[in-house]
Amino acid sequence: MDWDELKTVLAKCTRCDLCRGRKGVVQGRGDRKGAWMIVGAGPNRADEKAAQAISGDAGTLLDNMLLAMKLAPGRDVYVTNLVKCRPSDASGAERAPTPGEVAACRPFLERELALTGSRTILTLGRAAAAGLMREPAAARGSVRRLGAVAVVATYHPEDMLRQGADKAKAWPDLCLAMNAHAEQG
Repeated sequence: MDWDELKTVLAKCTRCDLCRGRKGVVQGRGDRKGAWMIVGAGPNRADEKAAQAISGDAGTLLDNMLLAMKLAPGRDVYVTNLVKCRPSDASGAERAPTPGEVAACRPFLERELALTGSRTILTLGRAAAAGLMREPAAARGSVRRLGAVAVVATYHPEDMLRQGADKAKAWPDLCLAMNAHAEQG
């Protein structure tokens, strides 16, 4: 399945209940051959409206983080989410995707990873790290492996915008990711 086929399949997906309330599928953004993949848990309302993963103020902060890592967001990095439809509760508020929703979207994420050929993944937030690694508590501060791909967890930019002190805590994670990426060659 190439990128166009993936887009078509995602637009018609009914693998989980998120399809029932979606206003649109949120595709990834950035370099489709990026050596880096950034993975959030799921799109929020702004992402759904923009039809773009990690958008708005959080997207601006993410792009600035990438620039601090000497990465060009549109050239070196592909940004996506574990699930492609916005998870929300009965009141319409955002929530983390369920394990079943993550499992339903997993083949799409795996296809994105195969198509990009990314060597390093940076997960944003606890839910993204846990969902990607299939572990209840995927911790920051270590390099995990998803096959041959290095995986490092950090804070989600939305969380850093709410808790400003987390920005400083994220820098060591970014340095760890850069070192892991350099070791991947």
